[in-house]
Amino acid sequence: VNLYWNAYEGIAYPNFSIFRSTDGVAFFQIGTVSNSNLAFTDPNPPSGNKWYQVRINLEEPCEPQRSSMVDYIGSNISDLSAMGTGSDAARDMASALVSRSDGWGVQWSDAGKGVRLTVFDTTGRKIHEQTERVGSGEVPLVLPSGMFIIQVLDLHTGYIQVHRGVF
Repeated sequence: VNLYWNAYEGIAYPNFSIFRSTDGVAFFQIGTVSNSNLAFTDPNPPSGNKWYQVRINLEEPCEPQRSSMVDYIGSNISDLSAMGTGSDAARDMASALVSRSDGWGVQWSDAGKGVRLTVFDTTGRKIHEQTERVGSGEVPLVLPSGMFIIQVLDLHTGYIQVHRGVF
C-alpha cells in the first residue's frame, strides 16, 4: 500500500507518524517519516480492509475553541480506492487517464474554473505540475517509464481525484 499526501501548512513539525487500522477504530503506529517526505509504503499490509492515518505530532497542544480535544489533526480523509477527497456536493468534476496514439493523457470535464494536474513519483516527489484554465479538456502526459500518481484538482471546488498509472 502506497500513501501520498501534501505537507501540512501553518505550523512547524518534525515528522509524520503513519498509523494503520484493520477495523477503522483502533489505530497502531507502523512508521515515521521526516517532514520533507510526503510518501510512505506499508511493507506488510494485512489482507482485508485497512484504514490509514498520517499524523503530525505537535510540540505544543492544539486547543480548538470548538469541538472535542484529540491528540491528532485529521483532514482530507479519502476512501481506500484513492479516487478523491471532498464533499459529495463538490464531486461534479470527472477525470480519467486515457490512452492516446502518442502515449497517455489526462481528460477532465465539468471543472468550472479548470484543473491543476500534479504528477508524483513513487517516492512522493512532485515531477510535473500544470494548470489548465478550461472546464473540460485533455492534455498529453510525457513521463519516463515507471509508476506515477496523477492528482487532478478542480480549481473551483477544491475536489481532488487521484489516478495511478504505470507508464
